[in-house]
Amino acid sequence: TLGVSILHLSTVLIDVREATNVREEVFHLMGRHVRMVKG
Repeated sequence: TLGVSILHLSTVLIDVREATNVREEVFHLMGRHVRMVKG
């Protein structure tokens, strides 16, 4: 069961990392959009 839990942990960490990357990209795009709107 230890191997299964380690595998589960690694997949969760990968999910979190990918979610963080997506969130950063969204913030980056939003920031660019706000700058364009403000001129």
